[in-house]
Amino acid sequence: MTVAAETENGKLKCVDIHFSELSFHANKKCLLHGISGEFLGGQLTGILGASGAGKSTLLNILAGQVHFGASGNIYINGEPRNNKLFHKISSYIMQDDMVQPRLTVRELISSATELKLGSHYTQRAKDLIIEDVLSSMRLENCIDTRTEHLSGGQRKRLCIALELVNNPPVVFLDEPTTGLDDVSTKQCISLLKSLAEKGKTIICTIHQPSNTVFELFDQVYFLSEGNCVFSGSTESIVPYLAGLGMPCPDFYSPADYLIELVQNEKCAVSLKNQSDKEIRIKDHNRNYSQYANPYAMDGVTNYVYAVTFWKLLETVLDIIQKKITTNQ
Repeated sequence: MTVAAETENGKLKCVDIHFSELSFHANKKCLLHGISGEFLGGQLTGILGASGAGKSTLLNILAGQVHFGASGNIYINGEPRNNKLFHKISSYIMQDDMVQPRLTVRELISSATELKLGSHYTQRAKDLIIEDVLSSMRLENCIDTRTEHLSGGQRKRLCIALELVNNPPVVFLDEPTTGLDDVSTKQCISLLKSLAEKGKTIICTIHQPSNTVFELFDQVYFLSEGNCVFSGSTESIVPYLAGLGMPCPDFYSPADYLIELVQNEKCAVSLKNQSDKEIRIKDHNRNYSQYANPYAMDGVTNYVYAVTFWKLLETVLDIIQKKITTNQ
C-alpha cells in the first residue's frame, strides 16, 4: 500500500477510509456492534451521538490507537490498512490540551517542526512551514505569547497547529470543541473545514453542536449505543427523517432532534435497520470482496474470523474422514 503526504498538481492526495463490520468488546461488554461506513478525503466528517454512544471508541480504532478487543475490516484507499504506514500519514489530537504552559507558541511549534521534519528540510523551509501553519490557524499575532496566557480557543488551535507541521493528509480529533464558547467553537470547526477543503481527511467527534456548527460538516456519522443510526451529508438528514415518518420540526436542530429520537427504543431500532440497509447497498456497490482475507488487515484483531475459519475447516475434514471410513 502506498499512501503518503504527496501532492498532485500542488494539491494534497486524498485519503479515503472505509470500514466494515467493525466491533469492539471491553470488559465483557460490546461497545460497537458490527458497524460500517466510509469517511472521504477532502471532507470534514463528524462522529455524533449522546454520551456513551461509542464516538471516541470508533475514532480511536480508526486512528489505530486501539487494537485489542476490536474486530472488523479497515481499508485505506481501497486497500487493507497497514497500521505502521497509516501512523506516518495521520495525526491524532486528544481532547485535553497537553501543552507546556511556560513555553511560547514560537518555541513549541519550532520544537515540533524540528522533531517531525528533522534534517530533511532547510531552516528556511521550516520557517516558511511554521509561518504557513500559524497563519492557517490564526495564531500569528500571539507567536511570542506563553501558552498559559492563551485563550481556550487559541490553545486548541495551537494543538492542531503542532500536528500540521508535517502536513498529514489524515487528522483525527477527539472532541475539539470541549470547553470552548459558541464563537470559539464555530471558529475551530471553520478552520477544520478549511483544512478539509485543501484535500485532508478530517474526522472528529463532537457532542451536540449548534445548528450553525452542524451545517459546516460535509458528512456526519450518528451513533447510538454502538450502532449507526445515520450516515450521510448534513443536507440529507432532514429529508431522510421525513421519509421515515419522523419529520424534524421547523426551527429545530437536526442533530439535537436525531439524538432525541434515538432515546425512543422503537425509533432507534427503525433508524438502525434503515442505516444498515443503506450501508449494505453501498458496500455491495463498492465490491470489496477481493479484500475479504481476514488476516490482511494490520492493526485490528480478527480472531472471530480466524475461529470461524478453523471450525469450518475442522467440519470439512471430519466429513471427509467419515466418508473414507464408510468406503473402507
